[in-house]
Amino acid sequence: MLFNELNNDILLHIWSFLSIKELDEISKTCKRFKWLYDYAYLKNISHDCFKDDIVQFIKWFNKSKYQLQEITLCNATYDPTFLISGYPWPRKVIFDRCQISSTLIDPDAKNTEILIIKNVCRFDTQEKLYINWEKFPNLKVIDIYLSSIDISNIGVCENLEAIRIDVSQKDITLPCSIGKLKKLKFIATTCNADEWSHFDSEKLRICFLPKQKQIFTSNSKLVPESHLSCIYSYVNIQCIEPTDYI
Repeated sequence: MLFNELNNDILLHIWSFLSIKELDEISKTCKRFKWLYDYAYLKNISHDCFKDDIVQFIKWFNKSKYQLQEITLCNATYDPTFLISGYPWPRKVIFDRCQISSTLIDPDAKNTEILIIKNVCRFDTQEKLYINWEKFPNLKVIDIYLSSIDISNIGVCENLEAIRIDVSQKDITLPCSIGKLKKLKFIATTCNADEWSHFDSEKLRICFLPKQKQIFTSNSKLVPESHLSCIYSYVNIQCIEPTDYI
């Protein structure tokens, strides 16, 4: 079948697998491909809410929202999630130095595999972040640096491979469902884990939990014994990147 016989939706899907260089070369072969190139070009968008033009961001996001692979929103003094609400979230979503609202985050995130939320001013607020984890069926990496977050239902994200949760409030407890995640390779957190002590995952490699009483066990032969048995109250988990282990 000739390319000219394919509709735009199919072509855009094909274009999503191409690099920018390949798109650039193909766009020169046909005027129609030039139009598709304009829509498939942006794979990543980074927007600084403090200094960048929000109108320009909305323009580019709406233009390429179905081809985006990564979006970064930073320095927002308001809840930035509304900027991308109503549309499917891309594979990787980053909120950096943003004052995320305590209202429920309930997105269309079936395509999202990596979610990073960091607020360096986490000690300035006591608000707890609430997320509808059921909307993240394909989530592989969660990286949180906040004051507080509700993770009671995070176990529904059965594809999780890496978890880093660093909260300033010390009353957050890891649910037992995390120990049942079969694909888990990395976990580093400041949250308490007093109600369970075993990981079912055979792929676990890194395990940093604030242990004071119990010794953890795992079905994995990859995780060092010291990670499971060493008793400690604090480890700087920000020095280890969870994405390095997926």
